Amino acid sequence: MAVVRPFRAVRPDPARVDLGSIVAAADISRAAAATAVGRDPRSLAQLLFVDEPRAAAFLLLDLQRAGVLVTDRAPSLTVVRVVADGQERTSFFAALRADSVDAVDAADRGDVVMLDTGVAPIVVSFADKKGRISRAMEAETEREPDADFAVDGVTVEVWIVDDDSAAARLASLVEGAALTVVGGTDMLARAQQRAAQHPWALACFVDDEHPPGFVPVGVCLLPAANAV
Repeated sequence: MAVVRPFRAVRPDPARVDLGSIVAAADISRAAAATAVGRDPRSLAQLLFVDEPRAAAFLLLDLQRAGVLVTDRAPSLTVVRVVADGQERTSFFAALRADSVDAVDAADRGDVVMLDTGVAPIVVSFADKKGRISRAMEAETEREPDADFAVDGVTVEVWIVDDDSAAARLASLVEGAALTVVGGTDMLARAQQRAAQHPWALACFVDDEHPPGFVPVGVCLLPAANAV
């Protein structure tokens, strides 16, 4: 059975930066990422195409020192509602134990580099036949979002779920569902290879009745140390 947990996320502070300028789509191209960095050198899109992990680590450290990135005080899940092309989809981010899901057979792509901070999420779809997971997510969206922004015409709202019981319920519900890895298989393969050193991977959970669509990168990051 999959092991899913809340974690102490590193995330951009909406009081310090426009999230729309540094958050990117998980499937962004290298050229589009370069354009995003040209508009804002702090764009986290550049971390999806890392040639030198040390440089990426320095960028993350600089953003934390500047207060652009802050660390949650308590473990949390992150619920995200995306509206694109008139279609609405709600998903959530959590820490996934890489060795608790089925191994994947992925090509060894040279442009996939594992950082000590999880940036690109593994996208996992869940079967929600009774609607319990969707209802648990929607319950969190009944209050004002903790952040809202737009990226390339896509609107994104973010809720931080740091209530222990609510986070534990949502995590346990998805643990008990049928799960399928639908994106980031290369990242999962790499994470499984080094699970002894860094067992937790960043994952975005989506309903299998809706295509993943726009998956935001940068609304929350998973640090390797003291996260779960």
